[in-house]
Amino acid sequence: MKLSLLFTMLPLLASSYAMACSEVSEFENHTVGNPVLKINPKYPNSLSSSMPSGCAIVEYRLTEKPSSNSKALIPTDIVIIESSQDAFGLELQKAVGKWLFFTKAHPDYQNLKFIAKFDFVVE
Repeated sequence: MKLSLLFTMLPLLASSYAMACSEVSEFENHTVGNPVLKINPKYPNSLSSSMPSGCAIVEYRLTEKPSSNSKALIPTDIVIIESSQDAFGLELQKAVGKWLFFTKAHPDYQNLKFIAKFDFVVE
């Protein structure tokens, strides 16, 4: 069994295997985040045989990373908006919490909400 994790930031198209999650275009007041350090979520071991695919959507804000001299941002207030299984949402939430962004890429970050969708697929 081959495990593939497909990560997509905005814009997104609906996937046939991830119908449980909304179209990301429904979230009009959100912005794309392009991390310089991106950790992909792990596929939950508890779902490998019972649910081979699914998706999760999280929302987050960016905050200055302590001791970065205003050069780096980290995700905070990470909230699971939708998830086809709780385990997918929790894994995405943990992964996004480890991401790192540059301040210069998001000069108005205090006023922005960000969103990420991740499709979990076993091929």
